[in-house]
Amino acid sequence: MLGFFAPVLVKKYDDSWHFCIDYCTLNDCTVKDKYPIPMVDEFLDKLHVVHFFTILTSVLGTTKSRLHADGMEKTTFHTHHAHFEFFVTSFIWMNASATFQSLMNDVLQPFICRFVLVFFDDILIYNSSWLAHL
Repeated sequence: MLGFFAPVLVKKYDDSWHFCIDYCTLNDCTVKDKYPIPMVDEFLDKLHVVHFFTILTSVLGTTKSRLHADGMEKTTFHTHHAHFEFFVTSFIWMNASATFQSLMNDVLQPFICRFVLVFFDDILIYNSSWLAHL
């Protein structure tokens, strides 16, 4: 049965506590996302005449994608106070990185390979002239 995972508090090296939920069972029965990983060599080929770069790193990108309503119940965990569910993805879930990569490619589609490249949680904006870059 999915859902109703038990949270655990784990002591960190600095003696503080970290809230954890073991989603190995959920990951084991999750259909693996077949979204292709971008090829770095293809990216490098596009950048050989480029002089200006801006890199945006989405540190929490994989943990801010909204879950579909049907998937929320699968993330249920229980405490002695109540049951809780996630509304957004978590990096501990198997398909979180691929989901974010797919989302960014969809959102930035008109600009991909023209002046934007996306590699997981990094977005590279590039141009050969400063004015075009601005």
